[in-house]
Amino acid sequence: MKDNKVYLGWSGTKLIAQVDSTQMGALFYEKNPPTAAQTGAYPLSGGEVEGEVWSAVDNNYRLVAGNRGAFWRFDSSNMYLMFTNDGDPHGGFNDLRPLIADFATGKLSTGHDFSAGGNVYSGGGASRLATDGNIYGSVWGGFLNNWIAGQIAAQVGAVQTWVSQNYVSSVKLGAMGWLASIADGPGNGYTGGGGTMQTTPAGCVVIGGTNNKTSNLAGLGFFYRPLMIAVNGQWVTIGQD
Repeated sequence: MKDNKVYLGWSGTKLIAQVDSTQMGALFYEKNPPTAAQTGAYPLSGGEVEGEVWSAVDNNYRLVAGNRGAFWRFDSSNMYLMFTNDGDPHGGFNDLRPLIADFATGKLSTGHDFSAGGNVYSGGGASRLATDGNIYGSVWGGFLNNWIAGQIAAQVGAVQTWVSQNYVSSVKLGAMGWLASIADGPGNGYTGGGGTMQTTPAGCVVIGGTNNKTSNLAGLGFFYRPLMIAVNGQWVTIGQD
């Protein structure tokens, strides 16, 4: 103890102390507790924290509104955004897992539906899911709908090319020809005689005939025309085996 004189007085509202002639100010006691600022504490009304705030408790940093609570939870493996049950804002977490961050990989996931008001990006922004449902990425060379449209156009073009090259657009009979003097002989359905069978040229059909006003098969002749088809803008006579 020093030899100083200590005085205790009353200011009219607070107890104050004085050492010799030096005023020490008001004393802290039950009816005059120190403020948060006076002790360096964080005020209940809120304020700025100048250093890092940390906690070793798994469940922490809780927000309470009405009869509901939300807080962060870190179990050393995953970090979760947790919700409480209705009516228990200061209680434990329920079964919902709206946001999960894996500590080992950094993977972010959700246990529920995900809704975005704008585009959803991936690959550092190189690809995205647009708000209209379209998908953009280098594998498509741009937007997926354009890639699909290009594929369809290519297939349609290939089909159109094939059809134009192979589709029979019209059929007609060509210029008329004459097959004269069908002799009696094998192959004509008759027996006897020694003639040989005569046929119309390939691709031709018989359209009429004449016997030159005789009953002799040697005088029998036929008119024929080629059967023609239009393919790819060209008229061709059909072939035969």
